[in-house]
Amino acid sequence: GGDFFMALDEKHHLEGVLAAPGVFRVYLFDEYTKPLAKDALAQADAKVTWGQAENAPEVAMRPATDGLTLEAKAPAKVSFPTELTLRIRFPGATAGSRPELFTFPFKAWTHDPTTHKH
Repeated sequence: GGDFFMALDEKHHLEGVLAAPGVFRVYLFDEYTKPLAKDALAQADAKVTWGQAENAPEVAMRPATDGLTLEAKAPAKVSFPTELTLRIRFPGATAGSRPELFTFPFKAWTHDPTTHKH
């Protein structure tokens, strides 16, 4: 239901969804689009910027309680259209490496795939 991307490393894929009332979730997959194991997902280093304003808030993404996704709660009420920018270092990336950038435009809440399997 969200936006799906392949990473530049050609080893990772990701899907981002914006679920009501304001939770951004990122699903990480391997090169075969199989979900990453919980321990690998926990190694991802990710932050999301909420909006495009110069002073837009940036929030660190954390593993969800089920360990299957990264998530961050909106720092304020979400209004549409909105655009979120994800900066992520995938599992296995060196600590000093530059994060990869993904932009997610949302016109409305997206279908949250937590209710089905990929």
